[in-house]
Formats: sequence, structure tokens, C-alpha cells
Amino acid sequence: MKNVFYYLVVAIVGITITSEAEIKLKLSSAVKGNAPQSLFNNNLTSNLKLEVPAGVSNLPDMEDFAERLIMIGLLVDATLPFGEDFKHVAGTGFSAHAFASYVVAKSILLSLRVGYIKFATQTQEGSEFGYNYKYEDKYSQIPILLGAYYLISTNSSFKPYVGMALGLFLATYSYNWDTNGFIESGDQSESKFGIVPTAGFYYFIAATTMIQAAVEYNLIFQKLVDSSSSNLSSLSILAGIAFAVGGK
Repeated sequence: MKNVFYYLVVAIVGITITSEAEIKLKLSSAVKGNAPQSLFNNNLTSNLKLEVPAGVSNLPDMEDFAERLIMIGLLVDATLPFGEDFKHVAGTGFSAHAFASYVVAKSILLSLRVGYIKFATQTQEGSEFGYNYKYEDKYSQIPILLGAYYLISTNSSFKPYVGMALGLFLATYSYNWDTNGFIESGDQSESKFGIVPTAGFYYFIAATTMIQAAVEYNLIFQKLVDSSSSNLSSLSILAGIAFAVGGK
């Protein structure tokens, strides 16, 4: 019985001393502005401070393109026809394009694009030599382009580029001419080859998201009905967004 009482007293004294020491430690830490540390706290803190290795993420650098990067995106544009013959049948065009791009190297990008350009209908009305007339012309294009572009190196998220695209323009032209009640109408569809030199830029707004803007000159080897011009040309101003979906 004495031994049990003795062990009990020793245990009580030990707990009391430990409690007082812990209270002093907490008070001292509070005065110094430091949280008390323990083996458990150190392990917990170390476990929570996780560092992800750089190689785990395959997202492109915010200041450069990654090799073998794949991008998809959408563009819209306004297209201004050049030349009196072209302007006679087509007003300002508006369009939408879908594209997929592949970064062959950090400075070379290939792009496949398909779009639809709807030009404004051109209408002329009046009278001449006692005859009333109304001429209506409609024109549209479906460009299918494969382009190669050189990405100019910069130390920022702004990435300018220049290049050229080659491809087909599937053009549709229709007309409806009314001369004093005599109506003449028709339409034709043609597939013509064209080249499109381009200058523009990408701008990273997130690791996988870019805005894009460009100016393009469209030169199409096509002749309109009753036109003296052998080529059609126009200027396009484009803007859109691109998303990185895969890469190195």
C-alpha cells in the first residue's frame, strides 16, 4: 500500500512540473510573438508545405511557347475588299474562323484554319434613259488555309509573329438584276487558290490562354463575272482567343 501511495505522489509531482514548464513556455512564446513548437507541429508544418516539382506541370511558360505545343481557337474579323470590281459586288465582310496550331519549334508555328466570310450585299438603284434599274450582288468565301509563322522572341507575354498562309477559297457569287421589270439572275461557285501574308501577335493572359490579333492581306487568283481584273484582294483585321490543349 505504501508503494502504491509513493508511486502516485511521484506521478502527481511529475505532471505538475510538466504543466508548469509548458505554461512558462507558452507565456514566453507569447511575449516573443512566436508560436510554441513541438515535434508534432514541426512534422505537420513540413507536411503541409508541399512543393510541386517543376517537371510535373506541362503548361507553357508565360513568356515563351513550348515545343510541340498544340493550340485551338476562334477568330473573328472584318474584311475590306480592294479594287472597284470587287467593291462593286462585295461590301465589308465579317467572318468567323476555327483553327488548330502546332508549335514545331519555339520560333516556328504551323496552323490550319477554316472560316466563313460573308460580305455585305451591294445594291444599286436608279434610272437611266427612262429605265429604272435595281442591281443586287452577293458574295461570300470559305477560306481553307495552311500557314507557317515565325514567332519573334521576346522576354514578355507579348509574342509578335509574321508569316504566310496558302490555301483554297471556296467562293460563291450571286446576282439579281432588275431593269425595268426585266430580271436577270444567276450564281456561280468557284474554288480558287490564294496566298495570305500575315503580321500579328499572341498575348498570354494565363498559362494556357492567349488572345490573338492580326492583319492579313488576302490575294485570290479569281476573276469575277464581266470583270477586267484577274485577281481579288482584300484586307482582314482579326482578333480572337487561343487555348493550349497539349504539348511537351
